Amino acid sequence: MPAAAVPATLPPAPDGLRARLRTAQGPARVAVLLQVAETFLEPLDSAGLVGYAVAAERLARPLGDSLAVGQAVDLRGYYFQRAGDARRAAPLLRRAERLLEAAPAAARAANLEHLGELHQSLGRPAEARAYYRRAYALARQASRPLRQASVLLNLSSSYQMPGHFDSAVYFGLRAARQYQSLHDVVGEADALTNIGYVFYQQQRFPEGMRYVSRAYRLLRQAHETRKLGTTLSALGAMASAADSQQLALSYFRQLAAIMREGKVYGYLASAYNGMAVAHERLHHADSAEYYYRQAVSVLQPLDKPGDLGFQLNNLARFYLNQHRYPEARTWATRSLALPGGREHPENTPDAWQILHRVAGQQGDFATAYRLLAQQHELQLRQQAQQNEQLSADLRVGYETEQAEQRVRLLEQARELSRFRQLAALAVAGGASLLLGGVLITSYRRRQRRREAALRHQLAADLHDDVGSLLSQISLQTDLLQEGLGEPGQLQAQWAEVAGNSRLAVRQLNDVVWNLDAQNDSVPNLLDRLRDYAHDVLVPTGRDVRFIGPEATGASADLSAPVRRHLYLIFKEALHNILKYSPANAEVTVALHRCQNLLTLEISNSGPVITAAVRGSGHGLRNIGERAIAAGGTAEVGPRAEGGFGVKVSVPVGG
Repeated sequence: MPAAAVPATLPPAPDGLRARLRTAQGPARVAVLLQVAETFLEPLDSAGLVGYAVAAERLARPLGDSLAVGQAVDLRGYYFQRAGDARRAAPLLRRAERLLEAAPAAARAANLEHLGELHQSLGRPAEARAYYRRAYALARQASRPLRQASVLLNLSSSYQMPGHFDSAVYFGLRAARQYQSLHDVVGEADALTNIGYVFYQQQRFPEGMRYVSRAYRLLRQAHETRKLGTTLSALGAMASAADSQQLALSYFRQLAAIMREGKVYGYLASAYNGMAVAHERLHHADSAEYYYRQAVSVLQPLDKPGDLGFQLNNLARFYLNQHRYPEARTWATRSLALPGGREHPENTPDAWQILHRVAGQQGDFATAYRLLAQQHELQLRQQAQQNEQLSADLRVGYETEQAEQRVRLLEQARELSRFRQLAALAVAGGASLLLGGVLITSYRRRQRRREAALRHQLAADLHDDVGSLLSQISLQTDLLQEGLGEPGQLQAQWAEVAGNSRLAVRQLNDVVWNLDAQNDSVPNLLDRLRDYAHDVLVPTGRDVRFIGPEATGASADLSAPVRRHLYLIFKEALHNILKYSPANAEVTVALHRCQNLLTLEISNSGPVITAAVRGSGHGLRNIGERAIAAGGTAEVGPRAEGGFGVKVSVPVGG
């Protein structure tokens, strides 16, 4: 096949790949196109990344190269994810996941990491971590240590977002060590800087600065000046927050010198602003004014109205604090006059507030009242926009889960079709038509009974677990459409809708997981237990520790009913822990197998509360009944060493 021409609208390929792109043919050319697309990830370039990915996909389709098609679709989805467009990223990344189902582990690991980043951007850290764990296992299987380090760094960020700082530091340190073993200075510096920001969030400034300083020294030694801006900016911000203004000034001066040399004007404006803040806190009014004005002048030629508005407001606030009201009004008004300035969600409220305070200080109360009313009206509009964005994010998440559910149901349909084909072959090869007819009739009856039981179980689970939540969400959205309540109340109601929606999706995932025959093994059960425990226990402050089943092996099969009963017993036990155990209780989950007996133990530390051990409780009675239904036994009660425990033993296959 002759090489397809690269469209003239695409940016030129890097020098190292240009010659190969001219001469490569067929699958080799597809591979080069994908390599070229990846070079446009840093810095993110839509024309190059998306353009070359589309060219690779178009060439790979007639070649029947599903791996290359999946990688090209994944790259396109990853671009939209990085660009903040989750609505366009989600279907592309999910489609890539289906295309790459049979792909080598390395390609699947990249796609799963991208899906993790998508869920993290949608505010769903638990789902993001589940994707990251799968990506890490595949990267390890494929011997891709750089991918492992990247996933560990993402895991650190996923724990940082909900405030699990210890876990964030743990995974950040693992990422730093991994990058260090690969002699990847930039990656190690990114990990160390991320750890520094975790301590900064906790206002532990000396520890944060220690890690960021280490990152800074690494980059200086390796002459990686392109990354020095991030570390110097972080060091300056931390020193200023720790009230070490002279130290902050030294960092911001270094940052300004490097950025002037490299003509990186965004960071240069940030450096000037940091110097202005430090001088203002040192009561050096003249120097503060000078550097605030320098930051504004650097940004004025650039097409960045958001950044320029921020700096204009900083200068206006400085003049307000200096009681120089005409200058404050002039610069705040200029901020509002920028393109989009009157609707900018971050800068506009600051400008209105400055103008309102200036009018009040000058005794112009009519203008102050009018400005206050305009500010309130703007807040209402922005609240409506935030609600709309929240709804869009919820729809993206729901559509993503729907796609996943459809894939699983299709897999179950294919499995059922395979069984029916096997039955038809058995009939065709039978010695007797009468015997074959009896067998197939019996088989169909059993199959109908199984399908009826499956439908009954599915309907019951959906009604019990998901139906009530969806009804609640419907009622809440009906109330929200009425538009009653203050913005703060509406925001709280939207947050409750978001929480219920995520819970409904989790319950729906439980239903689908219970029906999926691919999960009929002890390792898959353990993964599900671990995911659920981290979702419900860790956010409450309780520590959870798993004792894994090293001896179970992949051959330890579970029947679907036994697996379902064990999972529901586990959920009931955790509900009991959340209800009755102390907030600082440590929870231990152990799953082990001895010959044909599988034992699940859930225990928590702390004092035993009388209500937790009453035999009349529905939860504890359900645990016993489910254990019997699974053909096993259950022991529930206080432990000799303290705390409370549930121990369930059930028979399993070999």
